[in-house]
Amino acid sequence: MIWILENFSCIITTNHYNAATSPKFFPRFRRAVRKSCGVLCVIYSTPVSMPIPAQKSAATDSFDAISLSVASPEDILGWSRGEITKPETVNYRTQRAEPDGLFCERIFGPTKNFQCFCGKYKGVRYAGVVCEKCGVEVTRSIVRRERMGHINLAVPVTHIWFLRSSPSRLGLLLDLPIKTLEQIVYFAAYIVITVDQDAKVLGVNELNESFE
Repeated sequence: MIWILENFSCIITTNHYNAATSPKFFPRFRRAVRKSCGVLCVIYSTPVSMPIPAQKSAATDSFDAISLSVASPEDILGWSRGEITKPETVNYRTQRAEPDGLFCERIFGPTKNFQCFCGKYKGVRYAGVVCEKCGVEVTRSIVRRERMGHINLAVPVTHIWFLRSSPSRLGLLLDLPIKTLEQIVYFAAYIVITVDQDAKVLGVNELNESFE
C-alpha cells in the first residue's frame, strides 16, 4: 500500500518535553507521521500508553517518552477513506477532480466548502450529509489536508525507513551492501532465500547426463 499524500520527513529534537509545549505540536506531528505510514504513541508518567488519535484531549505536559513505529496494514486501511483506482488528477474539460483519481472528492473531501461534487447539496444546512449520487460528504474543504487514500499494490514494497536509514537496517539484518539492496528492491536483481534440495539434485543429474 502507498499513501496518496505528500511524504514527510520528520526530525524531532526533544529536551525532556519542551518540544511539546505548543498545543498544536501533537496534531501536526500526528498528521506528518501518518503521511509516512507511521504510528505515534505517547507514554505517560502513569502506566498508560495510548495512540494520539484515540484521545485528542490528552495532556501534553506529563508524558515520559514518544514512541514511533511503522503502521500495520490494518492501521493504514483504518486511516484510508477509499481506494485510488485511477491515475488521473483533474479533468481537463471540467477542471474538476476525477472520481476515484488522485484528487477524488469522495475520498479526500469536497473542493468547495459545503458542496458535494455533483452540486445536489449546497450550504451549511447539509453539513455531514453524504450525497447518494456522487458519494461526497458535505463538509469543509480543509478536510482534504488530513484525509488519506490508498493504492493496493500488486507486490509488497520495502519501507523506506528500513532501506534508506543510516545505517540501513535491512543492510545490517541481511549483511548486504546498500547498492545490492537497492537492486533487489527495484527489481534489477534477485536473491535466493530457499532451495528445493530434491529439485536441485534432479536438475544437477539431468545436467550431468546431458554432458555425457
